[in-house]
Amino acid sequence: MLNDEFSNEPTRQIFYLRLIIIIAIFLVVVRLFYLQVVKYKYYKSLASGNVIRLVKLEPVRGKIITADGVIVAGNKPTFNVYFRYSKRVDKREIELLSSILGKDTRKLFTLIRSKRAKILIAQNVDQETILRLYAHQKELSSVLVDIKPRRYYPYPFSFAHITGYLAQVHTKEENRVYSTGEIVGKTAVEKKYDKYLRGKKGYREILVDASGKKIKVLSEDKPISGEDMVLTINWQLQNYIYQAMQEFKGTVVVLDPRDGNILAMVSKPSYDPNLFISPVNKSRLNDMFKSNRGVLENKAIRGLYPPGSVLKPFIAAAALDLGIINDKEEVNCPYSINVGIREYCDWKHGGFGEINVYKAIEGSSDIFFYLLGLRMGINNIDYYLYKFGFGRKCGLYDCEHKGIIPSPEWKLRKTGGKWYLGDTVSTVIGQGYTLVTPLQMAVAYAALANGGIIYRPCIVSSMGNKKIPATIRWRIKKDKKVFDIVGRAMYLVVNGDNGTGKRAWINGWDICGKTGTSQVISRLVAIDKLTNKKFMPHSWFASFAPMNNPQVVVVTLIEHGGAGGRAATLLTKKVYEKLIELGYLKKDNQSI
Repeated sequence: MLNDEFSNEPTRQIFYLRLIIIIAIFLVVVRLFYLQVVKYKYYKSLASGNVIRLVKLEPVRGKIITADGVIVAGNKPTFNVYFRYSKRVDKREIELLSSILGKDTRKLFTLIRSKRAKILIAQNVDQETILRLYAHQKELSSVLVDIKPRRYYPYPFSFAHITGYLAQVHTKEENRVYSTGEIVGKTAVEKKYDKYLRGKKGYREILVDASGKKIKVLSEDKPISGEDMVLTINWQLQNYIYQAMQEFKGTVVVLDPRDGNILAMVSKPSYDPNLFISPVNKSRLNDMFKSNRGVLENKAIRGLYPPGSVLKPFIAAAALDLGIINDKEEVNCPYSINVGIREYCDWKHGGFGEINVYKAIEGSSDIFFYLLGLRMGINNIDYYLYKFGFGRKCGLYDCEHKGIIPSPEWKLRKTGGKWYLGDTVSTVIGQGYTLVTPLQMAVAYAALANGGIIYRPCIVSSMGNKKIPATIRWRIKKDKKVFDIVGRAMYLVVNGDNGTGKRAWINGWDICGKTGTSQVISRLVAIDKLTNKKFMPHSWFASFAPMNNPQVVVVTLIEHGGAGGRAATLLTKKVYEKLIELGYLKKDNQSI
């Protein structure tokens, strides 16, 4: 018995082995049946040209909104029409499509046959046309309508230099960051905050057949919309100033000296940023560039101008700080003085006589500041102007001009010439080689108003849910009395009997300012040229208010506005009246 049991053991093992093999073969047969019979149609469709396509999903770009809640850069839907090519192109479908789109049938048919792919045949199609296409969906089975958000600027000219514009990537630097053909911010807020405004792309994985027709969505990663930007700019103020400038070319900057926030920044001439949105209207762009040279330049940050007499308060502050003069000292100011072999005259015939620093700023005496400059020396002058932010960028945008504060070393490097005393006396009255931007002037006057704090000017107050705090770049350490003396002198410019800025006077509002005439040609030029507008001097008026509790700085520059700052002063008065109306200015005894 025992031997029989042992003899049956191999037979049992062989039986189990055969059973396992039979089961394995059965499973293979079942799987083959499933793949080749049950899933036959599915795999046949894949084998006949179906592919998986990865489609980019563009995010909605963040909005740009003013401080008073107006959208100045938003998005609106745009409709693009595509045709999906197949081997059998129905001529009747092409005829119907061309009639709806208003296109030539023959040209459209030739275009579709030549591309043999999904092709864009119409951009920015109006909604009425899209509704007609949808009404013929069955007949237009090869037509696809793609809806995408498109940038839109509802207030193009008054806000063009604030928002900036969008365009396709085309520089080598941009190609390192973005893909070819991508739309990016080119200037201003659109450029500086592009990575926050643009959001994050999404992707959709879809299965399409050989003709490009979608079979089904396999997976999707949704895009993330860009962050909204809230500006420090007030919409009402910005638009008012733009209209008030009328046909003048130039710029107005309104700044809060307590934190560096820009309340308005108008530059004229301006442009329509909508013209750069694809498809680009080249003919209108060419017309714009022909009629207004440099129209894309924001004059507040890119315009370089001799500052003229608006520089004098900083020279006075430097001399007071150095102890070269005090506020009681009087200086004899005749009509002219000789510096080297050249005679330098004042603008006032007969001269000013014995005057102190208050009267010198009130009446804008050139001789007083010539004499002051000679006592100070160019190195001291440059040192103090640099402390007030001249000769370097303000920090708003990378594209700002830093201007020129000349020195003997600068002149030697640029011209190969020697520095003369005549260069010094030209510098102290804001002429000669000296060049500044209006934004630099606004930041510097803010420092006079707030006691010496240089803020980084800010144009965006919040980004998404994040508030952007004020940034102090540095402090000018001076005796408070220096700022008080200069402020009092500037008060007299607007409120004094002999003030050159009396046209800006508003009852009860203690505006402190300084007029400036910025020559574009020498005083020695022939008189006949001075009657030509392009040779007329630029008109400046730089100011803050009220005197004892400064809440705003207004800097106005009118190109070729004429001597004495008249044009700039009258415009600035209108700006202050609007600021009072909007509640940006409050009396000294009122709480802010």
